[in-house]
Amino acid sequence: MKTLKQHIISLAAIVSTLMLSSLCIAQDYKNDMMQIRSAFKNKYHSFAIKYIYYPYDSIKKATDSILGTCIMDSTSWYYKIRNNTGVVEYLKNGKYFLEVNHSNKVILLSKNSAAKSDLWDISRVDSMLRTSTVQNSYKEKNGEGEYMVTFEEGTWNKMRLVFNKERHTLDAIWLYSFAKGKIMGEPYNKPAIAILYTGYKETLPARAEFDEKKYVQETPNGNFEVAGAFKGFKLIDYVHKKT
Repeated sequence: MKTLKQHIISLAAIVSTLMLSSLCIAQDYKNDMMQIRSAFKNKYHSFAIKYIYYPYDSIKKATDSILGTCIMDSTSWYYKIRNNTGVVEYLKNGKYFLEVNHSNKVILLSKNSAAKSDLWDISRVDSMLRTSTVQNSYKEKNGEGEYMVTFEEGTWNKMRLVFNKERHTLDAIWLYSFAKGKIMGEPYNKPAIAILYTGYKETLPARAEFDEKKYVQETPNGNFEVAGAFKGFKLIDYVHKKT
């Protein structure tokens, strides 16, 4: 699973820089991206997400995948991923950012400003359009809009973005590369990564979804300890860390 994680980290720069420039391409790319941004940032929703890694373009066979679920509102989010090493939960609310690693039995507690801006944070679509492009195309089919964008530079030099035309929610992002080499000893040649979004729901959240008290609780002396359900986990507290 390390191979897929390393690739996700390396492609984050592309996905995080696709929406700030004033480029106008086929259809109305900027307007569509702004509506996708609005759909994700201005209302509560939940969805399932799946990352799939294809190391060889010629083979078309996936070797790694990560499954996740995400719950978001305009200011907070909860993300849970599952892979062959176990379960990891992430929570960002108005005060804290928590990472709960079930395999290692560790809870990391930080200020919310420390929240990672990786691919589970779908609101990063609001930075789409800064990367220079050399070729763009657009088509529609069965209620979906699809952009194919080729970039001037970068490891991941082509992206296919598929979205629901009515709801302006993402259905899929595909990233392609002409690169060849090895990561963590595993070879790749013209790899691709698929990021698939399904199961959208729009209902008001139970505030407990974003409550850190599920994982940690404050003691009378102002310190924090793990909640009862996580007895046996180690708490690493970066917020109240003694200097």
